[in-house]
Amino acid sequence: MNETLKSVRPAHAGDVEEIGRIQAQSMHESLVRALEAPLAPATAAQFDSVAFAQAWLQSLQNLPSAEHHIVVATDGEGVCGFASFAPTEALNLPDDQRFAPDAEFFDREPHAYEILNFDVDSGAQDPDHGARLLAAITDMVANAQGNEIYVWVFPTDDALTRMLDAAGFAPRGLRRNFEVDGKDVIQHLWWTTL
Repeated sequence: MNETLKSVRPAHAGDVEEIGRIQAQSMHESLVRALEAPLAPATAAQFDSVAFAQAWLQSLQNLPSAEHHIVVATDGEGVCGFASFAPTEALNLPDDQRFAPDAEFFDREPHAYEILNFDVDSGAQDPDHGARLLAAITDMVANAQGNEIYVWVFPTDDALTRMLDAAGFAPRGLRRNFEVDGKDVIQHLWWTTL
């Protein structure tokens, strides 16, 4: 039996075409779900995989620090998902004490990271690519002495919210909204502590 190796590794320049394709596809699908309607042609045209690939190449070549990361999930030689994450300012909300996972949580200085992009090819055969990406991010953040991870999620992204919930993430009680095709689109902040 010949099984392909499925793993997560740092992205390199040869990955950007697939990263751009996956991001364009994922953003389009996520917004269609969030709006519960097709995108206007002018909006859909903005999800240009070639332009995204060029932007990712620039990002890879100009990472702001060693704490900024772009990683890919692979199946054999193929890229089937990617994520980017970086340090961010830690949030301190009035209700945090109530949601703290343990008493020692508040005895340490928060060092937070935000997952800025998290996309898996919807055509990928293995449903665990996302879980592998998330586990790799968690390990890398922990190795960098990070102890909080944030990610913004569309409430209509059921697969991602189920995966985050299973991995110990929870809603943070914050939301943000932006306008797409004249309609409000909402994202909720999810978080976990390490």
